[in-house]
Amino acid sequence: MKSQSAKTYLKPEDVPSAKAKNTLAFLNSVTAVEEIADAIEIPGERDIGIRLAKRILDRRLMLGGFKDIKQIAAIPQIGPDRFARIIEALGTKTNVSIPHLVEGRITSTGKIDFGKAKLAVHAFVGGVEVARSKVNAQGKYKITFEHKKPSPATELRVLPAAFSHRAAKMLTLSKTISSSRYALKKGYRAQYDLLIPPEYLVIWGTVTKTYHMQGAVYATVFSGSPPVPISIEPLPAAKIEFYEVDAPLFWIIGTEPELAEVCLGYTYTGPDGSYDFEFDFSYKNNPGAWSWLLTDKVPDIRARVSQFMDGLWQQVYEGPVDWNIVEDFHRDYFVPVEDILPVPDEGVKPDEGFRFVSVGLLPIDSTCIH
Repeated sequence: MKSQSAKTYLKPEDVPSAKAKNTLAFLNSVTAVEEIADAIEIPGERDIGIRLAKRILDRRLMLGGFKDIKQIAAIPQIGPDRFARIIEALGTKTNVSIPHLVEGRITSTGKIDFGKAKLAVHAFVGGVEVARSKVNAQGKYKITFEHKKPSPATELRVLPAAFSHRAAKMLTLSKTISSSRYALKKGYRAQYDLLIPPEYLVIWGTVTKTYHMQGAVYATVFSGSPPVPISIEPLPAAKIEFYEVDAPLFWIIGTEPELAEVCLGYTYTGPDGSYDFEFDFSYKNNPGAWSWLLTDKVPDIRARVSQFMDGLWQQVYEGPVDWNIVEDFHRDYFVPVEDILPVPDEGVKPDEGFRFVSVGLLPIDSTCIH
């Protein structure tokens, strides 16, 4: 792309229809961030181009393909100037894609009420979603997409439409159409019926929600009784493990219940002590069964904080249980400063060259690095 001495601003409604069509066709057909970054080629901003390309593919995945040029302009961090550059680079590209159509019917050895099931079929090429289609009341689906190469191997994934935003990672029925199944007729067309085993219907009867936790971890000085924080400092490069906690249904009154824990995963704190963690939580939703009344439908979370020292992660803090958290949950953790492990000696800076002080988020010490 040519460099510009002055910023150019372009509104989506001012983009000529031909340029809008070419831009959408290109962005709906690419399968790798490098293809987008190479095409828009922001001068001196290769890393930024890669990040913007990833944002574009992520938004395409969320939308199930771009339908309007306004969806491109609305992507975070695109901005009017970069939007104009994208249109300049992609709006003149012609014959970059070929129309494809895949259609068929969903069947099962079990009974499916498609009107209530509300299923969707997603098409992936090269691991990237290119289109999706809802399954109608008769169990039929029709997917259309454009691709630069004729008849690519196409993976079809079936799952409830309510979880379409998680098609790339959720347990789904997956089948791949080989290129030989496409026939050339006003573009490339393929007919493919999908058989759903009964066990998938049971799995999809489970309610799954995605929970997002964020906040920060602080090294804290407490004073008074009860203790009150009087100063805090961010605690970077710490590891936070999250556990889902369950209490027994019955226990003796006056005693502490013995809690059961399941590890959900972990994340690390950034230089400012902040963390970001996402996990899925599932439960059976069967009001016809008496056990439904005893089902824990909301996660209860405990966090443990560790620091890396002498080649090992060492726990320095265990948080209280947060019962029945919401889907977007903020929680800061305050670790007593006396429990924080000392920072390894930085050593002596060499007169020439450079020295390593960390590998990723891990500080270097004589035990973990040889």
